[in-house]
Amino acid sequence: MQETNTYRPRSALNKRKSSKRQYLAILLVAIGISLLLSPPQQPARAPEKVSAISGLPTIASQQDLTIRIAQNLGDGRIGIAARDLGGGEEFVLGADRTYDAASTMKLVIVGFMYHEASNNRFDLDEVLTLAPGEIQRYGTGVIQNRPAPHRYSWRELARLMMEKSDNTAAYVLATRLDKQKLQRFADGEGMAHTSIADNTTTPRDMLRFMDRLQRGLLADEFLTEELLSILDDSEFEERIPALLPEGAKVFHKTGDAFNGGQHDVGIVRYHGKSYAVAIFTEGVSRDVDLARRKVAEASRDIFAYYRNR
Repeated sequence: MQETNTYRPRSALNKRKSSKRQYLAILLVAIGISLLLSPPQQPARAPEKVSAISGLPTIASQQDLTIRIAQNLGDGRIGIAARDLGGGEEFVLGADRTYDAASTMKLVIVGFMYHEASNNRFDLDEVLTLAPGEIQRYGTGVIQNRPAPHRYSWRELARLMMEKSDNTAAYVLATRLDKQKLQRFADGEGMAHTSIADNTTTPRDMLRFMDRLQRGLLADEFLTEELLSILDDSEFEERIPALLPEGAKVFHKTGDAFNGGQHDVGIVRYHGKSYAVAIFTEGVSRDVDLARRKVAEASRDIFAYYRNR
């Protein structure tokens, strides 16, 4: 096979190199003009860091917290008792005023049950048959709408009383446990201004109850955790938990007083920190949703204060 050689004269090569140089010169001039006419480019910016908890106010002192709660409250009265369960710092505002406890008193009932069970004086699995006259046909709860026969264990009644605020469950438990025993239990837990007969209490008394509950002073470790799991599954989440950030765990019990008061008592845990809080109101608004919103706003502000302590 014959090898083929390619041959170009020197003059043709020189002309081609010259054309390439002219092309490159024109290209560089065009690029320069383009850069001069283009608007200056801003340096790349790192994305702004978004606060992990948006919408929370900055509250540096208890005085700031008091002023903010008072401003947001408007008309009516509010009583608050809160305690950092780690450091022990307390915040109180009208904490010794007596309020209609409403369904927050169900905390004392269930606390007594679990206290007695921890001391082997009570069988939570014993089944009770409810009489027709024990069915409370008003307010919250599901038992009143269920057909007879009504058979429930003490433990089932406790769960219905706390999770659904069932009034029949509360009536049966309080009556069969004996209200005088419930009062002695409350007195023994240091709730000096709580009356079972009158269904009244104070924010400070309820704070003390929740503090002792979470420290395991009401029941043994197993039953304390069971009780907290009941309080963690409430159907009524529009007060203490409503405006808290995702990830906040709340164990609580609400109360709706006949005089329009909106209450909530609970324990809040968030990223290793926890505090107990009792919020009671009276005469805030005839609009129930607005009154509950005021409780939620106070809860949010207390959270904002304690989370940086």
